[in-house]
Amino acid sequence: MQQRGAAEALLFRLQTAHRAQKRRPFLPREGLGPAALSQCWAALERAEASRSQALLQRLLQLERLETLARRFQRKAALRENFLASAEQVLEQAAALPASPVPGEAAAQRLAMLEAGILPQDGRFQALGEIANFLRQEQYHGWAGVARRQLEITQRWERLLQRLQEQRRQMAATQTVLRLLQEVEVVSDQLTELQVLASSPACGQQPAELGALLRGQEVLEAQVSAYTAHVSRLALQTVELDSSLDAGVKTLQAKAPELAQFHQSLGALVRARRARLELALQRAEFLHSCEEEGLWLRRRRELMEHVAPGQSLSEMAVALRRHQVLEADLHCHQAVLVHLTQTAYDLAARGPPIQPDPREQAGAVQGTWQQLQAWAAGRGVQLHAALLVQQYLADAEEAASWMWEQRSRLERAPQGQDLWAAQALLQTHLRLKSSVCAFAEELGWLDQQARAATRAVLTLRCLARHSHHRNSCLTCTACRSGFSGLSESLSKRTGVAVP
Repeated sequence: MQQRGAAEALLFRLQTAHRAQKRRPFLPREGLGPAALSQCWAALERAEASRSQALLQRLLQLERLETLARRFQRKAALRENFLASAEQVLEQAAALPASPVPGEAAAQRLAMLEAGILPQDGRFQALGEIANFLRQEQYHGWAGVARRQLEITQRWERLLQRLQEQRRQMAATQTVLRLLQEVEVVSDQLTELQVLASSPACGQQPAELGALLRGQEVLEAQVSAYTAHVSRLALQTVELDSSLDAGVKTLQAKAPELAQFHQSLGALVRARRARLELALQRAEFLHSCEEEGLWLRRRRELMEHVAPGQSLSEMAVALRRHQVLEADLHCHQAVLVHLTQTAYDLAARGPPIQPDPREQAGAVQGTWQQLQAWAAGRGVQLHAALLVQQYLADAEEAASWMWEQRSRLERAPQGQDLWAAQALLQTHLRLKSSVCAFAEELGWLDQQARAATRAVLTLRCLARHSHHRNSCLTCTACRSGFSGLSESLSKRTGVAVP
C-alpha cells in the first residue's frame, strides 16, 4: 500500500511540475497508468489475500495434523499398554489345568479375557485409520507413525492368534479332562457293580434265589447300559490328537482298560447268572423232591384210610376210591421221570454237591415204587374181598332160591282131576326148566368161588380163612341143596335132572 501511495504521489508531482513549467502533461506508457496500476495493485492484493488464506489453511492443517499425530501417539501408547497387559495375562493363563474343576475356572477366566480383548479390535482399526490419514496428508513424521502402527498391528494379530490357539488348547484340555473324569466315574461305578457281581451269595430256597435273580436282572441291565457309554468314550479317545496334551496319552491308555474291564464284568455277570440259575434249578429240584415225597406219603395215608367196608356196595366204593388213587399215583410216573432227568442234568452241569441229586431222585423213585407195589397189593386185596363178598351174596341168594323152590315142590298138591294134574304138570315142567337153567348159574358160582379162593390164597396177607371156609361150606350147601332139589324133581317127573 505504501508503494502504491508513493507511485501515485510521484505521478501527481510530475504532473504538477509539468503544469508549472507549462510543459506537456506527463503521460505514462500504456499499462503504467493509474488505472492499470490500480488494477495491478488490486490483482496483487487479491493474490496476497489468496496466498495469506492458503498459508493460513496450511498452518491450520499442519496444526490439525500435529494434533492428530499427538492423538495417534497417545492412542498408540494406550494400545501398546493394553497389548502388554493382555500378553501378560495370557502368559499367566497359559498353564493348562490338571483337573476338571480348575479347568472350568480357567476356561471362564479365558472367556472373560477374550470378552475383554475382542471388543478392542475397533479401536485398533481406528488407530490404523489415523495412521493412514496422516500418510495420505503427507505428515512430515508419517514414516515413524506408519512404523509404530505396523508394530502395533503385528502385536495385535499375534495376540489374537495366541488367544485363538490358547482357546483351542483349553477346549481340547477340557475335553480330555472331561473324558478322563467320565472314565474314572464309569470305572468307579463298574467297580461297584463288580462287587455285586462277585457276591458269593446264592441262597438256599427258591424264593431267595428268585429275589437274587431279579436283582441279577437289574445288575445286567445296569452293566448293559454302560456298553454305549464305554464305546462312545473309546471312540472319542481315538479321535483325539495325542500331540495336544500329555493327558491324551493317559486317556488313550485308560479307555481300552475301561473297555476290557467292562467286557470282563459282562462275563462275570453272565457267569453269576449261570450260577444262580443252576442253584435255582437245584433248589427247585430239592423242593420238587420234598413235595413229591410229601405227596407220596399223603397218598399212602389216603390209601390206608380207605376202609374196605362190610357190605358189597361199601367194598365196591372202596375199590373205586383205591383205583382212583392208584391211577393218580401212576400218573406221577412222568413227574418222577422228569425228576430223574433233571437230577442227571444237574449232576452233569455242575460240580459234585451234597446231597447228590441222583441219590435224591433215586430215593423218591424207590419210595414211589414201594408205594406202587403196596398199592397194587392193596388193590388186589380189595378186589379179592369184593369177589369173596360178591360170591357170598350170590351163593346166599342161590341157596335161598333153591330152598324156596324145594319148599314149593314139597307143598305142591297131587291134583284131584285131569285138569288139575295137567296144570300141576305144566308148573312142574316150568320149575324143572328153571332148575336146569339154574345149573349154569351154579357152575358160574363155582368158578367164582374158585377165583375168590385163588385170590385169597395168593394174598396171604389177608389171612381171612374164615371167609374161605364159609365160602366152601356155602358152596357145599348149595350143591347139596341143588342135589336134593334135583332128586325131588326126578321123583316128581321120573326124569333125571343133570
